[in-house]
Amino acid sequence: MVAKPTHGPKENIAGARVFSQENVSVVALNYSGGGVTGAKNRIVWQAPKNKRAKITYVGVNNNVAMYHAAAEADTWTMVIQNKSTSGALSLNTPSLSNQTLAASGFKSIPTNGGNSTYDKGAVMEFQLGVSGAPQTMDDVTVVIHWSPISDD
Repeated sequence: MVAKPTHGPKENIAGARVFSQENVSVVALNYSGGGVTGAKNRIVWQAPKNKRAKITYVGVNNNVAMYHAAAEADTWTMVIQNKSTSGALSLNTPSLSNQTLAASGFKSIPTNGGNSTYDKGAVMEFQLGVSGAPQTMDDVTVVIHWSPISDD
């Protein structure tokens, strides 16, 4: 006979549960004019209209390999903004400083867990910033992994 699972008195079972389903959104920013040479902001994602969502990963890719020396003044910065709450999802303004970005690789943007939950219909903006005059980015792609949150 197999014992049935039980819940102890100190265990907290939250009312809202996260589905195990993972969703992926891939957004090609398609800037015209042969690439990105300066700061750009673009809406890249919207939470479902009927469910809240938790962001689990955001990454950015570039069509050409890029290298930035340590403490280089000419580099790219990336911020992910929840436009509905004005909260920054990205942690510590990630940049390409002191990094090599392969043409087939992605720069993972660390997320601020406190701002990773998006309300129903909330929108995400990708903010690509510059320091100095970095190498042109070409065919910028943003990948977003997210999970719907059940409120029942």
